[in-house]
Amino acid sequence: MGLSMEKITSSLAYWISVALTFFGAMTPQDFAAYFGALGVVLTVGVNWYYRRKSYALLALQLGQSPLSGKEIGNVINR
Repeated sequence: MGLSMEKITSSLAYWISVALTFFGAMTPQDFAAYFGALGVVLTVGVNWYYRRKSYALLALQLGQSPLSGKEIGNVINR
């Protein structure tokens, strides 16, 4: 009951056809909206990551104990 080459290639062909159908039905406006939303999500994630890193570095440089997640959240949300 293992995976045969035929099963793998047919599954791959079906998934490629689904993806091409999805992308073929999209308009340029849809592409712009999806990639714009993806860009926003990535930007928020990167900013969140580096803001946490900068506050932890600042606490380390000031000789304080490392800030907990709640403390960092309080500082960020001031």
